[in-house]
Amino acid sequence: MKTLLAALFAVLTIPAIAGAQTHVLSAVSLYKACTQAAPEFCNGYMAGWVQATDGSLVATPDGLFLLTIEARVTAQQAKRVFVKFIREHPEAENKPADAMVGVAMLRAGLMLPVPVAMKAPDADKSKRSL
Repeated sequence: MKTLLAALFAVLTIPAIAGAQTHVLSAVSLYKACTQAAPEFCNGYMAGWVQATDGSLVATPDGLFLLTIEARVTAQQAKRVFVKFIREHPEAENKPADAMVGVAMLRAGLMLPVPVAMKAPDADKSKRSL
């Protein structure tokens, strides 16, 4: 559970890490695009999100995680998962869309944070090389 919470934290902070953005797409805007206004935009967004997120590394206070998307997840499936999540969580409508897609995928079990083992440098070896 601690790993899942760390990954949730990481996914929620991706927009802040990405740098100065003048406009961040809100979850409600993406929801409206997916359900009413622009299904082509939504499909492209989801396809890009899945492709960009699968295999990405995220650093959290609990360590480094590799985000993996379950095999054969399609943009259409990601879209349905996101739409369902926003319908059930209207409190998330004002949040960044990319973060809420991530939360929806995590909660659905379609994205898994895999801890990356990091080995600390051996203190004895560094002393010997001096």
